Amino acid sequence: MNIYYSDIATSIQSTINGQSTQLVAGNKLCGQIVVARAAFSTKSTMLAGDMIQLFRLPKGAVIIPHLSLFSSDTLVATNLVITLGDQGDPARYSYELDIAKQGYHQLEGGKQALKPSEIGESTWITATIITATSVTENKKIMAWIAYTLP
Repeated sequence: MNIYYSDIATSIQSTINGQSTQLVAGNKLCGQIVVARAAFSTKSTMLAGDMIQLFRLPKGAVIIPHLSLFSSDTLVATNLVITLGDQGDPARYSYELDIAKQGYHQLEGGKQALKPSEIGESTWITATIITATSVTENKKIMAWIAYTLP
């Protein structure tokens, strides 16, 4: 039988065997998940290419796309497709996501989903509009973005 080790198990095993004096950071074993929440109102003038600044996350934050979502309690447009990203890459945390309909819209994919990494410097997290058709004025959309801190 073969035994395969995760990155955490490798660090722990090295410490137990005396090959390393570095302990695994506690938040990697049992860290807290924090959820940043932001609300924004739709505008009938929203167009493809427009950006919505949601909030700033601190240096070291690691966004968890599959635990993040957008929600609305009503239909906000015929089509309202966004990506979630930051100043460096507007689609870093999600592929295109249609948030026009009532309900919960969980993030899908994005480069960060397969290879999570820490935010290098405090940065704005943004939603970039890819498609906007018949957007209704002043409908509230909530962003719930999960992340951890080192």
